[in-house]
Amino acid sequence: MAAPDAERRQAAILCAELRNFTRLSEVLPPEKVLELANDFFSFCAMAITANKGKVLSVQNDAIVAAFAAAHASEFAARALKAARDLQREFGLLGEQWKTQYGLPAAVSCAVHPGEAVFGMAGPIGARQFVAFGDCVSVCERLVHRARAGEVILSLDFMKALGSAAQSLASWQDAAGARWILAGTDGNVTALKVTMQGGTPSIQTGWTSRALTSPIGPIVIDGIVFAASTGSNSVLYAFDGATGKELFNSGSTITGGLTHSGAISGSAGQLYLSTADSTIYAFGIPLVPPDLAAKTTN
Repeated sequence: MAAPDAERRQAAILCAELRNFTRLSEVLPPEKVLELANDFFSFCAMAITANKGKVLSVQNDAIVAAFAAAHASEFAARALKAARDLQREFGLLGEQWKTQYGLPAAVSCAVHPGEAVFGMAGPIGARQFVAFGDCVSVCERLVHRARAGEVILSLDFMKALGSAAQSLASWQDAAGARWILAGTDGNVTALKVTMQGGTPSIQTGWTSRALTSPIGPIVIDGIVFAASTGSNSVLYAFDGATGKELFNSGSTITGGLTHSGAISGSAGQLYLSTADSTIYAFGIPLVPPDLAAKTTN
């Protein structure tokens, strides 16, 4: 987003906090503490700007950013992708720090939308681009609720995501936990609904491998099914609780799935149709790709 003189607009706020860094700062030399802090903030800034966001501020071991666009679903999708990128890509850096310094590190994130005032503010000679609004305060409070490695999405954020979450499915696991599954532009994300201080919040449970504009997902007996679209379409099955990939159809599907398609299940079979009017049927439990049946209308 651009940095205008002053404006009030809707945006998504992302807060990312580095966990366990205080402990590292107490045992490492000052120069190394600042080096690691700069590495983390640079890492965050790259993920934020790559998704067309703007860094607002650095607060101790946390960074705050904003994402704005013409439509709420667009800026929400960008903020969510940035949060996912941070979580996924920090894993290697966190493991490296643990190996070198003996202490684990992780990133916790929160995303919340709302209206804020954006512009330049601060003392003379040290003004910076800032945002003021309740959405910023809410997001900063939410990130403190996130456990290490988690992303908390507010319910308002899920509403803002709208069409960017191309399909939603919900299921309840054996322990009674409620899950929401969202197929976005590049993967399927499982969101776990939890109560935090009497308030429902949504935390990222797992994210699937990269999928091209996936259709679905649907859930059958605790298994999540989704399929990538395009000329090289693939059906995937994931464990609903862990996200572990259980099955993929390989090169079985040859006709190509369209984004307007859907996955359906009935009588122990999973069905989907391709752009050339071929219907593919997969048995549940799933069988290897070369045993999958198909018929042509």
